[in-house]
Amino acid sequence: MVKKENRAAIPEAAPGKENNQENTVAKVMNSANKNYSGMNPDSQVIALERIGKMIHDNPRAKEQFNLTDEQVTNLNEFVLTGMTTALVIDIAAKKSAWAITMSQHQFDVVKRVANDLGVTFNTKLLAAPTGDGNVSVQLNSETVNIPEDVQKAAKQEVASAEASVELDPTKFENEEDLATALNHIIVSEKGAFAKFTRTSALLRSYRLLKAGENAEEKKKIEAKSVGELLSEVFEVISTSKTINNMPIILNGFGRYIYSEVSQAMSPVLAFVKLRDASKNSAGVPSVDDDTLVGIVRTLVSYCANNSIKAEEAKIADRQKDLKVLSKDKKNNAEAIKGIEEKIATYKSNIEHFKDVIDVTHSPNSEFADDFLDDYDNPESETYRRARQAFKYITHSFYGDDFTKEANQSHIKKNVQQYIGLITNMFRSAANQFEQFSESKLIDLTAKPEDNGGSEKN
Repeated sequence: MVKKENRAAIPEAAPGKENNQENTVAKVMNSANKNYSGMNPDSQVIALERIGKMIHDNPRAKEQFNLTDEQVTNLNEFVLTGMTTALVIDIAAKKSAWAITMSQHQFDVVKRVANDLGVTFNTKLLAAPTGDGNVSVQLNSETVNIPEDVQKAAKQEVASAEASVELDPTKFENEEDLATALNHIIVSEKGAFAKFTRTSALLRSYRLLKAGENAEEKKKIEAKSVGELLSEVFEVISTSKTINNMPIILNGFGRYIYSEVSQAMSPVLAFVKLRDASKNSAGVPSVDDDTLVGIVRTLVSYCANNSIKAEEAKIADRQKDLKVLSKDKKNNAEAIKGIEEKIATYKSNIEHFKDVIDVTHSPNSEFADDFLDDYDNPESETYRRARQAFKYITHSFYGDDFTKEANQSHIKKNVQQYIGLITNMFRSAANQFEQFSESKLIDLTAKPEDNGGSEKN
């Protein structure tokens, strides 16, 4: 387990203050519509508008919600990913027109998430950025382009969210009832992490009921990690005969987490960002480390495996073309070469997807081992990754104010240990890196650098 925050002289957030965006979003949603009960499209629109007014347009947002300047600007990309996906569903299913002023950074995130879902914006029809760098985004049938398959899926998803579904596992008659319940929770539960914890808990309960008096089977089910249960949740939904598609929200979250892991070729930054997004009003993560590991692994595998299937389909199509062209190799030599190069690229992509999956099960120690050198070397290929790690880990485990006051040499050594500790979470118990342990974390105090702290024995 990662050691809990050592905030030294920095006090915990006062009761009632929001210390992270996930909780703030939930609070705003509840204030926007007290009867809100899931992915109601109209409520999603109201929620985003209210968030814009309370956070983006509120000069006291930093103090009121205990947010950093960067958080006020960015919100939390994981939460914004979920919100964007929900709003895409709203536009696709109900064709609602809505408008909001947001920062260019926020809009860039919205565009990226939407693009991952196959949705594009006609930016020429959107208002130009204002003098303060903000953009007024007005989305309607003219400014947003949504593919027919996404519109169809969105309508099905809204119907599922608004349907009355049996959630008592003792009343399920078969796997289809289980799949319907799991799907309903994912598309209707407003909390990003609640989607995963509730579905994994429901699946475990149902499997235990089915095990009956089989003590050995019950023991196996109880021993399953959240990650293993989530993988099964996705499998149950995807193989259902009555559910035509996986929840769109999983594509949004999946691509976000996959991108984080793929870019860093390490699960550390994705883990830390999820940890930060899961904090409650007291600044404490609302889910444990094992659950966060499970979420990262499951979403990465889900997204990567979907991409592998897509690349395999491309290879199959190109091989058909190759078979036809090969009947006249002499005259089709150039075309054959081009197709073979494409196939080689697709195969290379597949290997990369597999490597990203592997890195969530057995990451190496290079990120942690090289952190201190990379942090101070702008010429290093992993300099940016090291700087990101320092930024996100210190923010998540210490808080920005304390980080500025603490002994920088000591805090960098602690960041290195945290990278190693988190890396170990994604490795088997028998293959831990012994150079990283909680005993090597330094007790930090908010004092001048030469009076920093001492290493634990």
